[in-house]
Amino acid sequence: SAGSIGHTGFTGTIIVIVPDAQAALLLLCNRTYPRRTPPPYRHHGVVAGMVEALLAG
Repeated sequence: SAGSIGHTGFTGTIIVIVPDAQAALLLLCNRTYPRRTPPPYRHHGVVAGMVEALLAG
């Protein structure tokens, strides 16, 4: 949605807010990395599916 906002964090935290649908999704994680470079976010596809389901009602 055009008015949607979101943010991802270093430890895997994700927030998505969709004002038009009066919906929000917050995923809190506390993944730590032995090196400063985190691996690719493997859960983004899962989160995208959750947002789609949330918007579908």
